[in-house]
Amino acid sequence: MPTPDHDDLDARFTALMRQIDAEQAARMRRAGRRLDRRRRRHDRSHGARRRVTLAAWLAVAAVAAAGAAVTLRPDLLPAPSSSGPVPEETRPVATRAPRVVAAPDPFAGSPAAGFADGEGGLVLPPARAMAGLSAKEVGAALRHARALLAASHLDRPTLAGERPRPFIALLSSEQRRGFLERLDRKKGWNSRWWVTGFAPGTAELASDVIKVDGDMTVSAGRRDGRPELRVHVYYLFVYAIRRPGNRGPRCG
Repeated sequence: MPTPDHDDLDARFTALMRQIDAEQAARMRRAGRRLDRRRRRHDRSHGARRRVTLAAWLAVAAVAAAGAAVTLRPDLLPAPSSSGPVPEETRPVATRAPRVVAAPDPFAGSPAAGFADGEGGLVLPPARAMAGLSAKEVGAALRHARALLAASHLDRPTLAGERPRPFIALLSSEQRRGFLERLDRKKGWNSRWWVTGFAPGTAELASDVIKVDGDMTVSAGRRDGRPELRVHVYYLFVYAIRRPGNRGPRCG
C-alpha cells in the first residue's frame, strides 16, 4: 500500500480551504441571525441590562493521512445565564468513545504538525473589567466559551455521532430546550450543526490527538443601548481520521 505524500498536504489543505461553499457561509450567517434575534427577544422580556455574546466562526478541518475534508460549522451561543439544575438526562455520563487505532503520526509533514494538542490550543485572552462586568465575570465568560468549544469539537463520543451530552449540560435551560428540539432533525435546521461529529460508520479517529490552532478575543460593545461583552473565536480543529476498520495509513 503506498505511503501518504506529506509534501503535498499543505497545498491540498490550502486548496480545500478555498473551496468552502458560499451557501454554507450564508447558512451559517442565517443561523447566527436567528439565534441573535431569539436572544434579543429573551433579553427584552427579562429586562436584561447586560449580555455576553459568543460569536464563533469555526473552520473545522477533518484531515486524514491521504486527504482532507473541510466544513464550516457555526457556533453563536450566548454565555451562561442563571438556570435550574441540569436534568439527569443531560448530565455528562460515561459513554463509548470512538475506537482509536494505532498509527504513525498522521500530522507529520502537514501544516497541523505545529498546532497545539487538544485543549492546549484553546488559550484564553487576559480577563479585564469591561462592558459593566468585573474581571472575574469576564474570566468566567471566557472559561465558559472554552468549555463549549471543547465539548462541541473535542469530545470523543460527540465526534462519533453520539448524543452531545457534555455540550448540552453547558447550555442554559432556554438554550438547551431549543437545542434539543432541533437536534438531528431530518427537515429544517438541525442543531447538530453546533457540534462536530462524523456520521456513524463513516470514519474513526486514527490518533488520540486532535490538533487545534486559532485564537479567542474579547471586546466591549453596545446593543439596543445596553453594554455587551463579545467573545469572538476562530479556531481550526484538525482530526486524523480513517474509514472504520482500515488500519492502513490511507483512507480508502
